[in-house]
Amino acid sequence: TPLGAIFRWSDQDVPGEELVVWRSPSSGYAESFRQIRANLQFATTNVPGNVVLVTSPGPGDGKSTIIGNMAVALAQTGKKVVVVDGDLRRPNVHRKFSMEQREPGLSNFLADDTTQIGDVIHPTEIEGVGIVPGGPIPPNPSELLGSPRMAVLIDQLQMVNDVILIDSPPVLVVADASVLAAQVDGAVVVVDGFKTRSASLKAAVDTLENAQVNILGVVINKLRRAKFGYGYYYYPYY
Repeated sequence: TPLGAIFRWSDQDVPGEELVVWRSPSSGYAESFRQIRANLQFATTNVPGNVVLVTSPGPGDGKSTIIGNMAVALAQTGKKVVVVDGDLRRPNVHRKFSMEQREPGLSNFLADDTTQIGDVIHPTEIEGVGIVPGGPIPPNPSELLGSPRMAVLIDQLQMVNDVILIDSPPVLVVADASVLAAQVDGAVVVVDGFKTRSASLKAAVDTLENAQVNILGVVINKLRRAKFGYGYYYYPYY
C-alpha cells in the first residue's frame, strides 16, 4: 500500500535542506510528508505498539531523509518522537539533524550494560524530536541488534516517547533489517521511484514478511515530475 510519494527536490527548490518539513514547512514537499504522516496514522490505527522500522530494498533510496522528515511531521502534531539509527554499518541519521558526533549512541548502549538510556538520547533543534545516533561502528552489528539489550532499549524508549522510528540498513544487503523487524510493530519500505525495480521491492517485502513484521506501506521517493510548460507540473495520484 503506498503511504505517499516524494518528488526529488533540488537546491534551487529547497537550498541544501534535508529536513524540508522543518526548514520549508509551506512547501509542497513538506505537504507530501504531512500526507504520509496522515496515511501512516491510519495504517497504525489497529497496530498495538508504537515502534516503526523504516528500511529500503537497496542503498541510496533515501530512507534516512524520509525518516528524518517523518519524525518532524509527527512531532508537529504534538507527539514526542525518537529516531534510532539502527544502521550500525553506515550510521547517517545524526547528519540529517546537523549533529557532528554520533557518540555515545546505539552501539555503546548495546555493547555496554553500564550505559544508561539517558546517555544515548540526544536532543535536536526540533521540539519533540530526539535521536539515538549509531555510535561507533561495531564489528558485529547483527548480533548487537538481536541482543537482549536492544529489547531493553526499545522498552525504555517506549516509556517516554509516543513514536519510535528505527532506521535500518537495506533489506537486500545485510540481515540487520530482518533482525530488527522481529522487534518492531510495523515497517515502512522506502523505494526510489526512478531506480528501484519491482523485483527488488517484492524481494524486500517477502523478506520482511518472513520475519513476520506488519508492513504498513511503501513511500515512493525521488519521483521526477513531468513538466508541461508555464511552470506547471503534473502530480500523479495513488
